[in-house]
Amino acid sequence: MKTLRTACATCALILMPPLYGNYHTSHTFFSVRQQFRDVMPEKLSLFQDRMLARSEGILGAMQIVPFFSKSTNTAELARFFMPYGKTQISAGEFGSQAVADGSVDVMANYFGVLSRPPSDVFTDTGLDAQDLTFQSTVQFKPVQTVFGIGLGYHQQITGHLTKGTFIHLAAPIMRVNNDMGLSETIINKGGGTLGPEVAPGWAANMTEALSGHTIFGTKKFNYGKISPCGLTKWGLADIEVWFGYENRECSTCKRNWWAGVYIPTGNRPTGEYLFEPIIGNNKHFGVMFGGTYKHLIWTNSDDKELWMNFNSQTRYLFTNKQRRSMDLIDKQWGRYLWLFSNKNNTHIPENLQPGINYLTLDVHVSPRSALNLNNAMVYTCRGFRAEAGLNSYARQSELVALECPFKEEMGIAGMFQSRDFATTAQPTKSNATISRYLYQQGILNDVALTNNNDPCETGATAQFIPITEGDLDPTSAAQPATISFAMYATLGYAWDDIAIPTFISLGGSYEFSADNAGLERWMAWGKIGMSF
Repeated sequence: MKTLRTACATCALILMPPLYGNYHTSHTFFSVRQQFRDVMPEKLSLFQDRMLARSEGILGAMQIVPFFSKSTNTAELARFFMPYGKTQISAGEFGSQAVADGSVDVMANYFGVLSRPPSDVFTDTGLDAQDLTFQSTVQFKPVQTVFGIGLGYHQQITGHLTKGTFIHLAAPIMRVNNDMGLSETIINKGGGTLGPEVAPGWAANMTEALSGHTIFGTKKFNYGKISPCGLTKWGLADIEVWFGYENRECSTCKRNWWAGVYIPTGNRPTGEYLFEPIIGNNKHFGVMFGGTYKHLIWTNSDDKELWMNFNSQTRYLFTNKQRRSMDLIDKQWGRYLWLFSNKNNTHIPENLQPGINYLTLDVHVSPRSALNLNNAMVYTCRGFRAEAGLNSYARQSELVALECPFKEEMGIAGMFQSRDFATTAQPTKSNATISRYLYQQGILNDVALTNNNDPCETGATAQFIPITEGDLDPTSAAQPATISFAMYATLGYAWDDIAIPTFISLGGSYEFSADNAGLERWMAWGKIGMSF
């Protein structure tokens, strides 16, 4: 027991320094801790030692575990994805009241929203924004619901009741539904005094734009979209295989050790949708090692026993290739800024490009290590079983690195507010943000100024300042470190005196996190298992 405690403490000390999470916002990817994994309650509870229920058999046991879970921290998840730590944002066109009073959070025109025809807006005298008055409030209420069936098998390899080697197999079949809970309240339909007139190839509101509607004439968001009705994915999650050794020679204590692998069978993130459903550990191959210590702390002559169980497992997932979207440094939601693809394509509006299509990149993702501890009290009285405990989980932050060097040729699209958009090459606007773009907001074009120092003057020379690799923010695409805890309880009954010993149980848990990088959720499960 002392050895196991020392090992657990050492692992915790190694992992804990980088694990204290902060308040996270404007992230592009959320990696969920998968159910029926490691030493989680729905997998371990009342199943340990079931291979001993039929002492004259092959010393094997299996379990089938239907489970259901639903996330609860809607507001915190919304802040994880939203800019500025908000749960709802104000979106407005260039001429909206929100822009005028400074309350706007995102410029709707970046997303391809245009409430008047392009010919009315991009004129030969410059940008005419007075009738671009669209304004709305956009809200996220993200929820994940999961239904699955966990399958587990434990087999003693050496046929000895007191000690020997074993193999353990586990994998869940899962249905994951992720819903961003996108809703939009239209405050002003736009169009100013003329009323809204949305031309083909442009969006009337933020919901249309984010769901993949055609924007900027002929373009669409290829990545970073939001499905209005949520997304569902079915599949077999990663297969766990353990090989271990167990010693039960002492009647009041039992211990085992194991090492194993994760065999990836789920799907890989693509970046097409925000909060996309993932089966398994993002297609990472992994290894793990762990151990168990069980101690009898009370018994009497009526077959009543009270055990204390300690389980620990450390895992390491290896690097793989994925596709993730990135913000720009100090520009939350900067991935949604409009861009020019290169310095030779800067005419407006035909050369405006959705930034998300260029800032979603192939990357190498390293999840690194995670530690899972499960401490439980187990009470038995003849066939009756009860277990209650606390499950602790801590993971390091992901490391995200570009697979290939970034092509430093695109730039944030700027525009002279007093130039002919159809014929004149436009400058970039490298100091623009998702909420600030206009000259009257203090955001200037990238130009070589004339003697009058006026960036809107006709004589000013357009400059093209490209986005560099150093402008990218890979942390916005990475899952942060986090710590979470789950309290659980389960009740069951075992029939050990029949030909094939069988048990059933019902259980539930509630998981809560130290920050908004962990998914808070409740979970319920049932079990049926047999010993052979």
